[in-house]
Order: sequence, then C-alpha cells, then structure tokens
Amino acid sequence: MIYSALFIVSAAVLALQILQTRIFSFTLWHHLAYMVITVALMGMSASGSYLAIRKKEPKNPDNYIAFFSILFGLSIFASLAVVLRIPLDTFMADKVLQLGYIFLYYMALVLPYFFAGIIISFSFTHYRKQINIIYLANLLGSAVGGVLIIPVMEALGGEGAVYIVIATGFVAATLMSIRGNSRWLKMLSPLLLIVLFALYPLRIALFPVTSPPSKAMGMAKGMDPDQKLVYTKWDRVARIDVIENRQSQKMFNYFPSIKNKIITIDGDAYTLLYDFPTHIMSEGDAATNDSYYQGYPPIGKTLYSSAYLLHEKPKVLIVGLGGGTDIVTALYNNASSVRAVEINAAMLEVTRDHFSKYIGRPYQNKKVDLVLSEGRSFLRRDSDHYDIIQMSGVDTWTALSTGAYVMSESYIYTTDAMREYLTRLTPDGTLSIIRWVFWPPREMLRLCTEAVSVLKEMGIEHPENHIVVIGDGDLASILIKKRPFTFLELDTLLSETKQTEKNRIIYAPGFESSNAVYFAPLGKSQKRSSATVMRHITDSFNAFFEAVSENKEASFIEKYHYNITPVSDDNPFFFRFYKWKDIFSGYWGTGGNFADNMPTGLIILLLSLLQALLFSFLLIVTPLFFMEKRKKEFSPVLQVIYFSMIGVGFMFIEISIIQQFVLFLGNPSDAIAITIMILLLFTGVGALFSKKVLVTLGEKNVYRILMIVMPLVVLAYASGLPKITHYFLDSSFNFRVVISFIVLAPLGLLLGQFFPIGLTLVGEKDASFIPWAYATNGMAGVVSSIVSIILAMLFGFTFVLTMAAFCYFIAAVAFYSFSQRHG
Repeated sequence: MIYSALFIVSAAVLALQILQTRIFSFTLWHHLAYMVITVALMGMSASGSYLAIRKKEPKNPDNYIAFFSILFGLSIFASLAVVLRIPLDTFMADKVLQLGYIFLYYMALVLPYFFAGIIISFSFTHYRKQINIIYLANLLGSAVGGVLIIPVMEALGGEGAVYIVIATGFVAATLMSIRGNSRWLKMLSPLLLIVLFALYPLRIALFPVTSPPSKAMGMAKGMDPDQKLVYTKWDRVARIDVIENRQSQKMFNYFPSIKNKIITIDGDAYTLLYDFPTHIMSEGDAATNDSYYQGYPPIGKTLYSSAYLLHEKPKVLIVGLGGGTDIVTALYNNASSVRAVEINAAMLEVTRDHFSKYIGRPYQNKKVDLVLSEGRSFLRRDSDHYDIIQMSGVDTWTALSTGAYVMSESYIYTTDAMREYLTRLTPDGTLSIIRWVFWPPREMLRLCTEAVSVLKEMGIEHPENHIVVIGDGDLASILIKKRPFTFLELDTLLSETKQTEKNRIIYAPGFESSNAVYFAPLGKSQKRSSATVMRHITDSFNAFFEAVSENKEASFIEKYHYNITPVSDDNPFFFRFYKWKDIFSGYWGTGGNFADNMPTGLIILLLSLLQALLFSFLLIVTPLFFMEKRKKEFSPVLQVIYFSMIGVGFMFIEISIIQQFVLFLGNPSDAIAITIMILLLFTGVGALFSKKVLVTLGEKNVYRILMIVMPLVVLAYASGLPKITHYFLDSSFNFRVVISFIVLAPLGLLLGQFFPIGLTLVGEKDASFIPWAYATNGMAGVVSSIVSIILAMLFGFTFVLTMAAFCYFIAAVAFYSFSQRHG
C-alpha cells in the first residue's frame, strides 16, 4: 500500500506544479508563474526540517500518512480557492499592496507541498530499509504525473484538472487507511471523494481563473465591462480565448473599419479575427476564389505586405498563424503556395474550424497547406525553399507546461534560428519578421544585431546592404536578404510605404530623411513627437548600421543603454533587454509599455534568490539547534555539502538537458514532459539497483568510482549532446523519442545512485538525518533552479551543465570523506 500511496502522491505533486504553472500563466504574468517550483521545493523542504526536529514518533505510520494525504487534498482545494480570488497584478500602481498579495500567495500555496513533503520524507525515514524502492515509487509517480496532467488539462480544462489532482490525495488516504486502524479515516477519505465530485459542476465558480487588469483581456474588459467570452480552450501550450468586445476596434488594429473578435493567449498576446466576408460583400469565399481578399485593398497597406512588394507569386512559409492575417495577406498578394506552421493546436481549431466562416475560410484555400509543428523543428525536416518566410509577432510571454524551469527564453529569435531561416530561402528570397520596436528601440534593434551577426558568419562583408526596417507605430518589420537589396527594390519599398497612412522606412541602405515630419506616424500611438522619434532612430538604427559599415558594431552594442547583444540557442533570452547593472543604476528607460519599462524579470529573479537563500539557511541550520550532541559527531557539514551538491547538480543537469531537447523534439510542452519523464524513470531504475551497487562495491569504493565517472559522463554530455541531437534532427518524431530514451538512460541510471545511497548511509547512523537530508536536497533545488537561469543568462546552458559535473565531484569527495570518518 505504501508504494502505491507514495506513487499517487508523487504523481499529484508534479502534476500540481505543472497545473499551477499553467493557471498562473493566465491569472498572473509569466515571471510570477515561475514561482511555483520555488514554492513547491520550499514547502517540501520545510517538511523535512519539521520531521528532523520532531521528537515524537507516530503510533501508527499508516494512519499518519493517510491523515496527511487528506490534508494534502484539502489544502490544494483551499489554497487555489483563496489565491485565485486575490487581486495580484504586479503592474498595478499599488506596489506595496501587491507585495502583500505575493506574500499571501506564498503562504497559501506552500501548504499542499508541505503536507506532501511530510508523506514523502516520512516514507523515506520509516521505510528506510526499502529506501531504494521508496525512491523508485517517488520518481515513477512524478514521471507519470508530469506526463498525464497535460491530456487531463486539455480534456477537462484547468479547473477540471484541479479536481483530479485533489482527488489523488483522497485516493492515497483511502489506500493507507485500509491498512490503518482508524475507523474515522476509513470513512472520511471516501466521503471526501464523493463530496468533491458532487461539487464538480461548480468548479469554475470555486476556482475562478480570471485575467488581471493589466493583461489584454483585462484591459479589454475595462473598455467594455459587458464583453462576452465566446470560446475557451485549454491547450498544452497556452489557454486560448475568443472575446466579443464592443470597443475592440479601438485596440491595436490594422483594419478599424472591420468588425472583429479578439483572440488572447493566456489572457494576453492578443490577435484579431476580422470579419472580412461581411465587409467585402462579394460572392464566394477565399476557399474557392483566389481573388477574394483582393476585394479589400487596405490589406496591401500593412506591415504584413512589406515582403510581398519585392516578389510576384511567391512561394511562402508562414511561422505562427495568429488570427490568420498572415494567410489572408499571402492570398491577397497572389502567393503561388502558402505553407503555414502553427505550434498551438487550439489556435488552429479557432481559426480553421470554429471561426473559419467568420474570416472567409482562408485556411481551406487549395493553395494553403497547414502544418501542426514548432517552426524551427519543421524547417529542420523540410527540404523546400521559399521566396518569403514570414513571422509576425510569433511568441507569447506565457509559461510553458513546466515553465518554472525557464525565464522567457525564445528559440524562435536566436542567431541559430535566423541562420536556419536564411538557408531555407531561395537566392532572391526575403525573411520578414514583425516585432515590437519599443521606443527607445530594443526588440527590433536586437533583431538587427542578430541579422548582422549571422550575415557576417555567412561571409557577407557589408550586411548593412542586406537589411531594411519598416515601421508602423510601435511595430516594425525587418526584411533580410542573402544578397544586397537592389536600387529598384529599395525604390519600390520607399514609394509604396509613402502611399500608406502609417508605414515609414526606419532604415534602408542609402536612405536618410532630415524631415522629422516623415516619421510622425511612428509616434502617433504613444503621442511622441516626430522629433523624438527621429532622434531615437538616429541614435539607434542609424548609429548601429553606421557602426556596422565601419566594423565597430561590437562597441555600439556594448555602449547602448539596453541589452541588444545577439542571443544564441545556448543563451536564448531574447526578451531580456535590461542589463544586470540597470537594477541598481536606476536607468530603467522611458519607453516601452508598462510590462517592459523596468527590469521586472531580473528583479524577481534576484528577490527569489535572496528569499531562497534565506529560507535555505533557516531550514538547514534550524535542525542543528535541536540536534543532540551525539548526532553532531557524524559530520553534519559533510552531509549538508553532499545533499546540497547533488540537489544543485541534478537541477543543473535537468534544466540544461531540457533546453537541448526542446529543440530536438519540437513542441516545447511535449519535449519538456518527455524529457523529465525519461530522466525520472531511469533515475528511479538506477535507485532500484543502488542498494545492490552499494553492497557489491562498498561505500568507499562507490564514491571513489562516482567521483571520477560522474563528472566525466556529465562533461561528455555537455560536449556530445548537441552533436547527437543535431545528427538525428531529420528523423521522425517517434524515432527521436526513441533516441531520447537511449541517450538519457545512462545518465539517469547514474543519477539514481547518489540520493538513495546517501540516505541509506546517513540513516544507518541515525534515522533523523534522513528528513534533514531531504530538506537540504530540496532547498538546494530551490536555489539552483534560480541560479541556473542567472548563469545561463550570463554564460549559457552549456556552462550550467559543465558546472553540474563539478557539483557531483564535490558531492562524491564529501561523502568519501564521510565514509572514511564514520565507515
């Protein structure tokens, strides 16, 4: 029973983390959604410290576990019901009050993990003779929970999935109460299950998942309090909502005269569905009439059409479909074929199925080929070349399913990605990327620095002649070619943009305007004067490309106020525009929107690190004051070093491996779930055989071997894994999953030795060391989950994986010393 109960609770713990990350990605901003992993590890570590200082042993272990399983389930219900009603929004004016709300979130959310931690830590302690099997059940449960919660959430929605996770606590309690001797526990846990599912019809009222006022959905509701939610879909990538809002035409809108519906991704990153059929009032639709959208000429006047000015009947690849405007634009411009790649199945359902007739059925056009895949993953397996590759605002600041491990990295906009896009162009092809500018410029300017870097790597001496930037208010489109723009192309772009109401050339080879009025439309949306916009352009784009012509772009990038250094797959933090010194210098800029005009993500990272270090000190040191003098003879410092180092090392490895396999397997959510499942599965298998390894080799020999083998294996993965994943990129998805199992299995088997062997050896000295070791390991995980992101931002993920090798070396040396002293 204990193995089954522990398996169920462990599955529920990881499932709850993933589910909370997804829910908070909608109800909060992305950087706060990442607090889930910190809260989880902190709560579970606190349980270990609690058990370490607890003096009285429970009379009946089965009743003890059943009781805390009930508390686990009840606390999930209570904590989510409470926090989802707390109006936390860090971009609101009342900052002090918001800090108080964050504190309330932490206090409420930590409880389920504290109770789950007691169950797991107590199981390690009480059943220490079977610790390898207990650890196996713990890891297998986590692996299964992490994989299954995704389809459950898709089927039942976030609110419904909460019920399933709560139920697991009551199921575990029921199993353990069967072995216990408490009649009231045997009756209570099944009764709670019945009551829980009787309340299922009220799930949305009990767990109100609502968008904060600062997100697009919240702002739209402020404009029209009676807005209607007409469609909702929970997807493994994000929650998709379609809204009818009477004031939506006042939002950022290319076609204000056309009625529309708003699509939001996790409550923000909105795009629009346009009611073209009603406006065009022509017979047929885009599915049967190639000239259908040409009945509305304004389509050709937007940024979306910039690249089409250079091509006739182009072969087009679109990455990220949004509301379908990219496909509409391609059809308007008479593309010969349109291949459209979308990662989010729910977004496809909205535009291709549910609201297809509303926008004119462009997805059903015979020229259009739809592909459900991640853009880069698809390109790596695609052999075609395209005249235009179009990417329009492809991203969302949403936390992935296990987004606690990341901080807004984007593999879509790295130099490695741009190199892949350019190789898929025809000789005269054009790469077109639409992104925000942010005044003073940041986002689009970083794309320029990346384009220059990639073009120079391709052997192009004057990359400034291969790039054009066209602006429209706060947005801009960068056009990149493998050959220089011709005079005719540049003249066409200049003359066509002059004929539009809002589009203006920001940069083009040989283009210069001393007339500030020319740039007036670019500042209109934020009421910036034309002189201000012109000054920003002169100080940023013009100055940068002048530096490029003199081979001094590195100096410009270093001196520029914002961080616009090109990012790679190894350091993919495209949206980090602030430098670390900005946190303390007070230079937070004057432009951008409220979500971008201060280094919020970096501040939260540092505050989270300080908080984690404080709690680590308290939870690790506090048990020492309650430790008997006899126990202090067993080298507690060496124990702390060992269990903290394997905690740091494991987290460094997990995060770095996930980063590699997100690119290898494609869909980020599936890739993360599969990678974690494989690692946990084989770590569990390694743990199962750890006892036999310990008996066969002896504790001193085990650590002599591990201190040499483990660091070498990790270093081998750091250098060899990118080559292996790149070699098999062209394989089918199923074969890549098989390769993932083969590659990660040996690493998992080795990882599975450290924790159970360490617990076995300290448990032989005194059983109370086990929960303390569990707490130490957990708090090291909290700290390292934050430190790993900081190190990756500074030095890249390869460096993080390399550091893991040193962590395991230190751990092995520490416990070899422990074995020599106390063996």
